[in-house]
Parts: sequence; structure tokens; C-alpha cells
Amino acid sequence: MKVTLDLTKLLEQGKISQAEFDKLGGLSAQETGSLAFNILIGFGVAAVSVGAVALVPEPLTAAVVGAAVFSFGLVLVLARSEQWALLAQICLCVGALIFAGGIVAIDEGSLRALLLVTAVFSGAAVAARSGLLMVAAVLALASCIGASTGYWHATYELSITEPTLTVVLFGLLALATYHLSKRLKSDYERLALTAARTSVFLVNF
Repeated sequence: MKVTLDLTKLLEQGKISQAEFDKLGGLSAQETGSLAFNILIGFGVAAVSVGAVALVPEPLTAAVVGAAVFSFGLVLVLARSEQWALLAQICLCVGALIFAGGIVAIDEGSLRALLLVTAVFSGAAVAARSGLLMVAAVLALASCIGASTGYWHATYELSITEPTLTVVLFGLLALATYHLSKRLKSDYERLALTAARTSVFLVNF
């Protein structure tokens, strides 16, 4: 459980002692330092990964680098270290996105590649407890039935080639994930609701 406290105000009101103020302040500084360090390393991992792909712009490079970063993040998750939790989430997200791009490019956007990407995003979303990846998983599933996007100068395009199938499939997915969310713990409940809301978003198109 996370709470926000104004330690200075509590000390002035006499609700905590100076010793408690010092103790809680020290814990806060340690947590802030750990968070900043995780973010710094996370940005470093992302920069190195993107740099490697830029230096060797091949789909296979993206797939290998993405898989390596994702695997590193998964190892941190399995280690269950609170200190490195944020770094693990960053690695899982960055690795999954780079890997997915490489796989789709290698297999030229085939149904097999899109199904694999959907599975990777779904697994990574659960492992990293990432709402972003859960949204990506639902959108990747939509692409399996022909949904696509396009862009040219100052113009964006969304194409739904199977409207009836999209309404039925994502209507059922929204219903299923909504009811599933009621039986899950808070982290996973949020992911299920994210999937439900993204599905409703696609149905409305």
C-alpha cells in the first residue's frame, strides 16, 4: 500500500516525533534514489537497444536485441526484487516492442507473425503489469483480422476490413475481460479492464 504524507506538517502538528520524521524522511529519500536509478538505467537500456538496431538496421537485429532485453527484464521479474521492479518493467516493455517490430518485418506481416506478437504482448503485459502492452496486445489481435493504420502528409487512416467480425470478437472480449476483472487482484484487475476498454474502443470504430 502506498500513501502520501506531508511529514513537515505532521511534525508541526505534533502527530509524529522528530525521530519518526527523520526515519520516514530517510526511507523516502532512499526510495526516491532507487526510483531515479532504475529510470536512468532503463533509459540507458532503451538507448543502447535502439542504437544497436539503428547501426544494423535489419529485422533480425531487432528481433534478437528485443528478445535479449525482454529476457533480461523477465529474469529481474522472476527474481522478485522490489529494488529492480521498475527496471524490469522498462526492459519487458522495450524488449517486447522491439522484438515485435522485428518479427513482423521478418515474416512480412503474416498472420503467424501477428498472432505471435499478440501472444508476446499479452505475456509481457501480465509479467510487467503494463497497461500499455495490454493495449498493444488487443490492437495486435485486431490486426490479425485485417485492421490496419496508415499515414501520409497530415493525414491518418484507420482501416477496419471486417466490421462485423470486429464487433462480435471484441464485444465478446470486452465482456469476458470485464467479468474476469472482478475476480482478479488489483494489478491484474487493471490489466483486464484495460483490455475491456480497448476492445470497446475498437467496437465503436
